[in-house]
Amino acid sequence: MQLRNRLALFSTLLVLVSLAISNVILYTSYVARDTASARTRISTISPVITADFAEAASSPAPLRTVLSTLHRSKAYGAVAVLGYIDTGITVNLTSQTATLSRISVPRTFWTAKSGFSTISLPGGPYYMMTESLATPIAAGSSSGSLTRIAFGYSVAGTRTAQRQLLIILVATSILSLVLAAAGARFLARHALRPLTALSDVVTAIRTRHDLTLRVPSTHHTDEVGTLTDAFNATFDQVESMYDQLALQLRKQHQFVADASHELRTPLVIISSTMELLELHPELPKSERDILLHEAREEADRMSTLISDLLLLASVDPSDQLREETWNARTFLATWMAKAVQTIAPRACATSLAIPDMLQLQGDEKGIEHALDCISSNIVDHTPEDATAEIMATVQHGELSICIADTGPGIPEDMTSSAFDRFTTGDPSRHEKHNGLGLAVARTIITAHRGAISLDAPTGGGCRITVTLPVLDITSV
Repeated sequence: MQLRNRLALFSTLLVLVSLAISNVILYTSYVARDTASARTRISTISPVITADFAEAASSPAPLRTVLSTLHRSKAYGAVAVLGYIDTGITVNLTSQTATLSRISVPRTFWTAKSGFSTISLPGGPYYMMTESLATPIAAGSSSGSLTRIAFGYSVAGTRTAQRQLLIILVATSILSLVLAAAGARFLARHALRPLTALSDVVTAIRTRHDLTLRVPSTHHTDEVGTLTDAFNATFDQVESMYDQLALQLRKQHQFVADASHELRTPLVIISSTMELLELHPELPKSERDILLHEAREEADRMSTLISDLLLLASVDPSDQLREETWNARTFLATWMAKAVQTIAPRACATSLAIPDMLQLQGDEKGIEHALDCISSNIVDHTPEDATAEIMATVQHGELSICIADTGPGIPEDMTSSAFDRFTTGDPSRHEKHNGLGLAVARTIITAHRGAISLDAPTGGGCRITVTLPVLDITSV
């Protein structure tokens, strides 16, 4: 059974119990009121009847004459009076003929003490009270004497009204139950609509494998709204973890492909050099030294390439970087001096306008490697008569390092992909340059919560700007 049907059934049962309790209380109260009314009327007429029979007991007139007199009294117009003769006979004492009409009444009706009870008589049920006579009255021609009497009013009309009330209560209860069931089912379906949407989304995620699906927010603070928000938050985390896993798998596949492609050349060179040295041991020492030097260069290149590929393949590059603090001015002064020598014979101007106490935090060797990757592009892609400029300043609480050159620049169609791995501007020189420099630089700078940007004007030249957060700028 569906949850909304169970809730509707439960609500209907609650309504049924409530109606049953309220109807029982109402019906019982109505009956009790009628009973109290009958008792009041009987209690009002009781002294009159008791006095009349006490007078009859002291009169020498026969019982039939007494009954005729009583019957003509207006006090008995709506009252039924019965008598119990000690011989065990129950008679009707108020017959129109004033005769002792024998009727059938259970013996249990007559008790030693006065009391109220309901019995069936001709003309309907009667609510009656029994009284014992202080002085028995002779029954005349009948043997025995009258010892007890009962008098009361007909409750036929009251019973009819009670039956009508019962029918009305049952009919209204059935109608109320039908309306309550329909309303409860409607409200349950409306209240559980977010759960239905949640079920649909879960089914769609399972069948369509689309982790971007979410349950529309109800903007409510109830349990269903809390469940919806918790579900969406959980699947946000699941989607993020899935994306990270997919990214890791893609990077692993890319790493395998890149490594197998890029490492082939240095491995072939090293293997060929070792094979040449093994096959020709008679080579002069100068030639052997040249071959070993080339093999060492290729080995160093392969080591650097492997480190760069591992850095690019990692999901969180910061895991491979150290956390340390160092002086930014000392670091940049040393690196600029080395960069000028690397860029030579190209003319390179440097400008270092930063405070002496400026501190950087992160991996010093990593930042140095990123800047080397940028400066090496000037050597690889600009002619020797080009010029370069390196400037370091502090702007808006960040260290800005600008490396510019006057070389041929970058083609416009390659600007957007300049920071992608294996992007090189000269395919004929791809054997020497693997196109990982800017990709590695961006990865390292981003891992240090910095940013890197490129500006390549149409007329030529290239400007790369690196910004890094500083640790202490109190002296700026």
